Amino acid sequence: MASIKFRTRKSQKNASIYLRLSVSRSETFEKKTGLFIEPSQWSSSTGLPKQTLASNKTLSSKLKKLEIHVLDRLNEAKTQGKEISSKWLQHQINVYFERVSETGQSELLTDAINDIIATADQRKNQKRGLGLSKSRINDYKALERLINEFEGSSKLRVKDIDKPKGEQFLQWLLKEKGYSIGYSLRHMDNLKTVCRDAATKGIKVSPQLPTITSGKVKNDYIIYLTPEELEQIKETAMPHDYLVNAKKWLLLGCEIGQRGGDLLKLTEDNRAIRNGYDVLEFTQQKTGKQIVCPLSPDAQTILAEGFPRKISTQRFNEYIKEVCKLAGVDSLTRGKKLNPKTNRKEEGTFPKYELVSSHICRRSFGSNNYGLFPTPYIMQITGHSSEKSLLQYIGKSSLDYTQQIAELLVSKAQKNAKQSNLTKVS
Repeated sequence: MASIKFRTRKSQKNASIYLRLSVSRSETFEKKTGLFIEPSQWSSSTGLPKQTLASNKTLSSKLKKLEIHVLDRLNEAKTQGKEISSKWLQHQINVYFERVSETGQSELLTDAINDIIATADQRKNQKRGLGLSKSRINDYKALERLINEFEGSSKLRVKDIDKPKGEQFLQWLLKEKGYSIGYSLRHMDNLKTVCRDAATKGIKVSPQLPTITSGKVKNDYIIYLTPEELEQIKETAMPHDYLVNAKKWLLLGCEIGQRGGDLLKLTEDNRAIRNGYDVLEFTQQKTGKQIVCPLSPDAQTILAEGFPRKISTQRFNEYIKEVCKLAGVDSLTRGKKLNPKTNRKEEGTFPKYELVSSHICRRSFGSNNYGLFPTPYIMQITGHSSEKSLLQYIGKSSLDYTQQIAELLVSKAQKNAKQSNLTKVS
């Protein structure tokens, strides 16, 4: 007759509790339960914790229920002719403690994150293709490091991520780690994605998962270069060749409205003549959208002697601050700037050139051309998928959009009135 006994191995601190299953004289298997106890609190005579502490009584109850679970599953396996092994025993222990699902899928949160990382090349991306981007994979790796630090020795399961645990993790990111609201919410978004992905594999998730706080934070600081500031930059001579080069990239970026990563990869190979118009053709790295961007006369002037030299995004961000400083783009502006001592972005009022980065190209294009060109045209160039996202990006409200429509209607009415006053003469 099969029997189960528990035992510990001597340890200076916490001792692992082992389950020993004897099916027959020739079939004996032993595996860790994943539970621990102080050696002095273990009774060798009963094979259970001493009943002196409330925590020991709880631990004893868990072990007795585990014993019943394993014996029940053993009887089922025997009637179905399944092989009993050490691997089978470990699986039953893990199933009982909900560390894995019945199918063998781990229910640990960090394993769910690792599953996404391990299968990143097979997953759909924002471009509707296969393969997560390097930055997306790095996001999940960062989440795994944070969860390991947050959970400590008490391993979290996917189903543990409920409303209270989610809020606790968010507060830990904000208070203990000192992360910004935007960065913290990004991790919360990724955490919920991990849980939802695990659910598709039959792993239990908390019914409270949808209520956990996540989402993007509104950007209150929309920094862009006005037409007057761009003219200042254009007219300011740069004392060094590397600044001349950075200046050309900056002015070109504000003319074509692209992200820094897409802008700095452009070469003469991206330039073409389509229907008699000088254009740039390329695929946006982040969205996968095909962009055909007509070159304005100012952009053609910038490229008259060819494209600027290649430069990294990091150097571009550094150099354009110098360019803007020399051009007198120094009005006091509210925004966020990285504090090198804390490595965190801090709010404050700074000279505008200190807040300039590669994002300013796309924002300047959108902000300066809003109202001058139809909104769908601007969206086609910047790659925004909706008017709402464009307006949020350039800091415009629905009132601005309404005003734009009203001005067009007034202009149309004036034009019609002028035409109606015309008199036909012979």
